[in-house]
Amino acid sequence: MESATLDLVITAAIMLIIGFGMGWGVQYHKRRITTELLDRKWAINVSALKDELLRSQGFRAH
Repeated sequence: MESATLDLVITAAIMLIIGFGMGWGVQYHKRRITTELLDRKWAINVSALKDELLRSQGFRAH
């Protein structure tokens, strides 16, 4: 009887660890994807701003 309870506790602990690991992995990837998207958006805004500045200075943007 004791060994069955021990097995149950070990199984529950393993499942909990795997669950936390998967949740953390999803959160990590989600954060990385949003960071990449924000970086890309920022880069586009910076290049548009640079083009606008060059245009206002009399240079023609590509």
